[in-house]
Amino acid sequence: MTVSIYRISWSKIYCLLILIILALTTNCDKSANRKEKKEIREASITFCKRFLGDPNLPERVRFFTRLAIQKRENNSLDSEPILIRALLARPERMETVTLALAISDEDGDVAGIGVRERRIGASGDSIIIEEEYPVFGYQSLRIATFQIIPVAIRKDDERKNEQLWEKYLETGVWKRDVIPPIWVSLPVPGKTDVEVWVYDHAGHKSEAIPLENKMTDMHPE
Repeated sequence: MTVSIYRISWSKIYCLLILIILALTTNCDKSANRKEKKEIREASITFCKRFLGDPNLPERVRFFTRLAIQKRENNSLDSEPILIRALLARPERMETVTLALAISDEDGDVAGIGVRERRIGASGDSIIIEEEYPVFGYQSLRIATFQIIPVAIRKDDERKNEQLWEKYLETGVWKRDVIPPIWVSLPVPGKTDVEVWVYDHAGHKSEAIPLENKMTDMHPE
C-alpha cells in the first residue's frame, strides 16, 4: 500500500511539473510575441514618418502616410492594406525597371498588386486595361517598407500571361529572378493614366493611387 501511494504521489508531481513547464513556455511565447509586435509597430511607424519630413511630398502621399501611422498606433489589428506610394524607377547602374511600392499591412498577408491603365487608342477611343499580379505569393509583409518589384514597360498591347503566373504560384516562393512579366505603361499626363493598388489573400484591397514616373532616362514616345 505504501508503494502504491508513493507511485501515485510521484505521478501527480510529474503532471504538475509538466503543467508548470507548459505555463512557463506559454508565458514566454506570449512575451516574445508582444515584443515582436512592438518592434514591428515601431519599425513601421519610423518608416512612415520618414515620408513626412519631405516638404515636397504630394498631399495624397502625406494623407496615406498619416493613415498608416494612425492605424499602427491604435493597438488594434487592421486587415486592410495601405499603399502609401508607388514609384516607377530604374536603380542606378541597372537596366531593370522597377516598381517601388511603400506598403503598410498590419497582418502581413499582401498577395499582389493591381494595375489599371486608361489611355487613348489610335482611333481616339478610351482603352482600359486592368490586371492583377500575385507577385508576393505567400511571404509575410508585416513591416511597413518599400517593396521593389521588376516590371516591364508596356509599349504595344502586351498582357499578363496567366499560364506563367499559375506556374509561378506553384513554386510557393517569392524569387525576384523568376517573376513573370508585370506590364506597366509609362504615365503620360492627359494621355495615359496609370493607377496601382495592392490586395491581400482575404480579398481586401487598398485604395488605387497614381503611379509616379521617376524614370529620368525614359520618356513615352
